[in-house]
Amino acid sequence: MNDSEGYMPLLIPRKLYPDVITLIASKMSQEAAPDTATPVSKEDTKPIEGLIMSDSVVQYARHDFEIIRDRMASATVMSLLDLTAATPGKEIALSQVIKESGQTRYQVRAQLGGFSKLIIRLLKRKNWPVSHHWNTDESQYYYSMSPQNAALWHSVRAVETVC
Repeated sequence: MNDSEGYMPLLIPRKLYPDVITLIASKMSQEAAPDTATPVSKEDTKPIEGLIMSDSVVQYARHDFEIIRDRMASATVMSLLDLTAATPGKEIALSQVIKESGQTRYQVRAQLGGFSKLIIRLLKRKNWPVSHHWNTDESQYYYSMSPQNAALWHSVRAVETVC
């Protein structure tokens, strides 16, 4: 990363890192799509009670997907969930998500960071509704969604399109 990309290094206290990342993701999302960005609220920066701190997988329910749909107005997240739900169990490359969302690589990174924060703050868990892994040969992430989560996401998105 260099100055020609419009970025610069920043040292911040470790305890402020989540709040700074959330703020940056929100600002970058607003620049990308001002009408759909989810603003950072004071509620979103409060300490999290009941957070499941382990890396265990917590099963998603319909209500969880409704929260994601209603609170995460991000082209990247919607594209990620739509693409992975369309082909349950099959891997989708991050490059496909970037293309489908119409966002830049940096906007996608910021919006996925915001998605992680939303999952932690609102759903009190760390695992996403999709699994992911890093492909070292291709230097990119791949994502997939279980058939159960895909069915839940489709049912939640169907309600959204009808309304």
